[in-house]
Amino acid sequence: MSNLTSSTSEPNSNSNEKLREVRFEHSTHFPSILEQLQLSLLVTTYQAGKLLVIGSDSGKLTFAFHDFEQVMGLAVGQDQIAVGTRRQVYFLNAAHDCASHVKSEIPHDQCWISRTSFVTGSIHG
Repeated sequence: MSNLTSSTSEPNSNSNEKLREVRFEHSTHFPSILEQLQLSLLVTTYQAGKLLVIGSDSGKLTFAFHDFEQVMGLAVGQDQIAVGTRRQVYFLNAAHDCASHVKSEIPHDQCWISRTSFVTGSIHG
């Protein structure tokens, strides 16, 4: 079993950053499969309100956590990702030219920017 400590918010030198330990297990071949197929796995977490991006770099898994209010699911197209949340649907568009300009400790080759969202109101009724 591996452990990962993740931030629940963007790092901010003016506030105490909340950290949460995440435990996971994976097959030994999973990182190399992601690299060979040149893809990342997107996972939504309803209760934690996260969109998790699992990738691989040099044979090791990479993780990026993105905050959304109660992520209900997602749909992925060639150049767009739709993220359904408790009250909105966000549309993230591929910004291929931006990826090399984004500073991050997590290796990445794509950048997705929220360009549009539709307010649906609470889907819980």
